[in-house]
Amino acid sequence: MRPLAPALGVLLLLSLIAQAQDTPKEARSTYHDTLYKFALDSPRFEKCKKADTTHVLSFLGSRKKGFQNNVNLMLQPPMKRKEYATLTTGQLGAAGLTVSSSVDKTVSGRDASLWDYEGTVSGHELRFLALAVFDDEHVFLLTCTCEKDDFEDCEKGFRACLDSFKFDDEKF
Repeated sequence: MRPLAPALGVLLLLSLIAQAQDTPKEARSTYHDTLYKFALDSPRFEKCKKADTTHVLSFLGSRKKGFQNNVNLMLQPPMKRKEYATLTTGQLGAAGLTVSSSVDKTVSGRDASLWDYEGTVSGHELRFLALAVFDDEHVFLLTCTCEKDDFEDCEKGFRACLDSFKFDDEKF
């Protein structure tokens, strides 16, 4: 009787190759990092339902003073800009955060709002820039966060990040 392990290993390998081929390259997202010089294809996860909230993406900087400057993308249930502004202002105020400005704009032909706010969270004095883009399916919330003392160093990169956000219906 022959051992089954090699045959099972080959079957498993062929199965994995077939699964990888079932997910076309265009269905995956590729991230290219020029600082650390690598690229990777992210796995394809189930699409967030319209009424759900999900955390889609995070970028984290090096830890300084016990905090990592970061950029996060959240999907939230759809709502209109005015409703969102009222809700967000209340939530930020309840959390002890101060809104410096909120500016209405458009992104890829969709209503959007750019928020600048600050306050203390878990003992850290933080500054936030956030872009909320209102789509029929979701509110796309892209938030950049850093220590308040680091904001001058981070602001240009944060604003470039927020300004680069666009939808598939625009050329990348």
